[in-house]
Amino acid sequence: MTFIHDAGFRLWYDDGIHIGAVWRQALADALSNATALIFFSTARSNASPNCLKELNFALDDELPIIVVQLDSTPLPALLRLAIGDRQALQRQTLDTHAYRQKLTDALAEVIPLEDESRQSGTLIPAFHLSTTFPQNDEIAQDYVDDLLEVMSYTSFRIFSEKTEPQIYEKRDFLVALSRRSPEQSIRVKVSAFDGQQLDTWSFRPEAVTDFSYLQPAEIAERLTGIMWSYIAHTEKELDDASLDAMGLIARSRTVYKGLDPRSKSIQLGRERLLAGAIALDPNLMQAHEDMAIFLIYNLEGLFSRDVAGDSARALQHARKAMALNDRGGLKIAATVESTFGDVDQAARLLDRLSRTAIGGDRAVSGVLLRIGRAEEVVSRLTGATNPRELWPLAQAHTVLGQYDLALAVQQELLTHIPDIATANANLANIFGHMGRREEGLAAWQKACAAQSGLNYATWVRGSRVARGHSEKFFRAMVDGLRALGLDDD
Repeated sequence: MTFIHDAGFRLWYDDGIHIGAVWRQALADALSNATALIFFSTARSNASPNCLKELNFALDDELPIIVVQLDSTPLPALLRLAIGDRQALQRQTLDTHAYRQKLTDALAEVIPLEDESRQSGTLIPAFHLSTTFPQNDEIAQDYVDDLLEVMSYTSFRIFSEKTEPQIYEKRDFLVALSRRSPEQSIRVKVSAFDGQQLDTWSFRPEAVTDFSYLQPAEIAERLTGIMWSYIAHTEKELDDASLDAMGLIARSRTVYKGLDPRSKSIQLGRERLLAGAIALDPNLMQAHEDMAIFLIYNLEGLFSRDVAGDSARALQHARKAMALNDRGGLKIAATVESTFGDVDQAARLLDRLSRTAIGGDRAVSGVLLRIGRAEEVVSRLTGATNPRELWPLAQAHTVLGQYDLALAVQQELLTHIPDIATANANLANIFGHMGRREEGLAAWQKACAAQSGLNYATWVRGSRVARGHSEKFFRAMVDGLRALGLDDD
């Protein structure tokens, strides 16, 4: 269904909603706010009482209904009456291009384009994927399918070999995936629209060791990082006033990279760029998502000067991102709701997030910890070797009082990131819970050396923000330090 979004329409469908009252309410809310309904007619959907209820709801609200027949099953009588003389789209008689063109044309007749970004002067980057895998290479094909799903959650437009050829624009990127023999790794090559090669690397999808194991979500993160950097680099000579919303976002992601995030001037600079992007294009999901992430980072990193105000703003922007694209804004919405918002909504979003390729065990585990479900984190991550997953696993063991396990995982994590302040502070906390004071104080001194200005009071304040709705999570992450006597400093 990505092609419908790419054509400029905002699409909602009941992906991952549980049957029951929440499901019924979600459908009713979606239909009440919809401008039209697409009904995919099959033998199964035509016989479904729930589908017929949705049709009746839409008919009662006089919503335009566009019918796509996926098989030869006759349409329900109420639907034949509703569409009158209009023809349903016969999918089996149309090739892919003709089908997509007819469906988007039909939508355009009844729905104003929702993608205000393309009408506001924002040039949306595009991601063109090509592959050279043997047809029987199921592992590689699965990676491609998951990668396309993950990329569909971004603000980039997506084209694959199954879509029609495109004329490349200055923000279009070509990504080629191929198998390399004899090691059978997958090679990724990223090029700009003019053929300039930007990056190339290889990975083995079968290998699950350290950072060499790249889940599709992590591959997408690396790809989008390359793309954002290229956009910022090609537009570096332009002043801020000459950039569109995407250009401002790219600049906010790159120009301050590596600089001290605690600096007030740097914080204000990044926030100014993101606020400018939102002002230029208030319906660009990526701008609201980036602003929510920026505010969360400031809060969790103890850099915020207005905790209450920034918490409220993070929640506001996360919810706006979700409203604009309930797929693209899903991860940040789940994270922010579990931290500052509605715990029940966080649980519902978590359920959807866990069913997607973009979620990943780290994102899901973070939400689980903040809503008080540490046992599920241990169940999901026990045996993990990826450092991204060791972090929440150590925290979950700490919450559950499994300090020997927490210590083993935390020490393994520190072999990968030995100089990160928060990782050493978490180690000190575990030692404190175990009554190993000298080792705990040594780990705490290393944490303080890695981040100037860190002390027990700032750690407690940041932990209160970062641990969300779980008091047990918060206490588990500070009481070990208190046992070391740091609260007396």
